[in-house]
Amino acid sequence: MHYLLQPYPADFAWPERLRVTVIFSFFVFIFLYIFEPFGLGTYSGNLFFVSLGYGLMCFISMFLLNIIFPVIFRFYFQEENWTIIKELLFTAANIFTVALANLYYSYLIGLGSMNLKVFGVFLFFTFTIGVFPISIFILLKQVKLQRQFETSSLAINNSIFNSKRQDNLTSKNNEEAITISSNNINEDLLLNSTDLLFIKSADNYIEVHFLKNNKPTKSIIRNSLKSVAHELVDNPQFFRCHKSFLVNMQRVISFSGNAQGYKLHLSGTDLKVPVSRKLNSQILGHFKVND
Repeated sequence: MHYLLQPYPADFAWPERLRVTVIFSFFVFIFLYIFEPFGLGTYSGNLFFVSLGYGLMCFISMFLLNIIFPVIFRFYFQEENWTIIKELLFTAANIFTVALANLYYSYLIGLGSMNLKVFGVFLFFTFTIGVFPISIFILLKQVKLQRQFETSSLAINNSIFNSKRQDNLTSKNNEEAITISSNNINEDLLLNSTDLLFIKSADNYIEVHFLKNNKPTKSIIRNSLKSVAHELVDNPQFFRCHKSFLVNMQRVISFSGNAQGYKLHLSGTDLKVPVSRKLNSQILGHFKVND
């Protein structure tokens, strides 16, 4: 269980999930059409269109589960909380849904009946095709990414320490006044730039984490992270490293990593700020480190 609860990368953006859905559905169609398994070779109808129908049912079921569900149940499909066991269970849910769709399609074209025994057969066939290669792929991917980001984080930290950059991170010479604006009247937050730690998106609000009398504190303001990032665009030390986080790069003292990517460690807080994988090269550019 300790291993299965390890972080696992999950991209719930609909273009990526749509790509996976199309590829898997096409694989089902080609596999059934070429190899004619599970008695399809004895089918008297047009095998091409029958196989295409199975691929279409696969697409519909996976589209609902992989694209519609993450939009409806956003609280569950959060990458920062995604683990190996969640990925395996989600894969099993996909296989179960595809099996159910295949059973219904077989019933419509006269290849089977709707009962628990037949469904068990379809579930077995679907798991036989998909569960073992997919599970092995998930486990190997997690191990590879875990090692990759752990090793890379060590190299980045050595680069940061060798340059002695951390000695000047919060220098008073870098101070300037900044304003975090609010959509509500008289709720703007005025800060010294070096006191800001990070800003986190929270639906229609943002959480501004900063130091007050050298102690970490938080202020909740009605605004969007996108709007605040635009207001601070002329301050290069503030970087939107994730869809939900904007970080003060002057506060970064080290990196760590797991299968989901890099985590930023900041002076003044114990929270580890995640970095979107597509922004790895940009954020490493702040430290003059090659990805």
